[in-house]
Amino acid sequence: MPVMPFPHPGGDYAITTMYSVPDDAWYLELDLVGKQRNLLTAIVPDEDPAREPTICSDPQGPHQDIPYEIVRWFMG
Repeated sequence: MPVMPFPHPGGDYAITTMYSVPDDAWYLELDLVGKQRNLLTAIVPDEDPAREPTICSDPQGPHQDIPYEIVRWFMG
């Protein structure tokens, strides 16, 4: 399935979605567009209600403040 980016109206952030067939899960990534950096990844299992969604960040990456409005947009 093709990768589909959805830019935030402000232009600084985008959500990239993709489906992983081996994982049977959707991957949604919150990206900082100007720095070409992934800030958060949400993994949402498909068709298995026993598996719960997971949110990940890069603990080795530099600290990045994410505005509350952007987090709400990502989680919405």
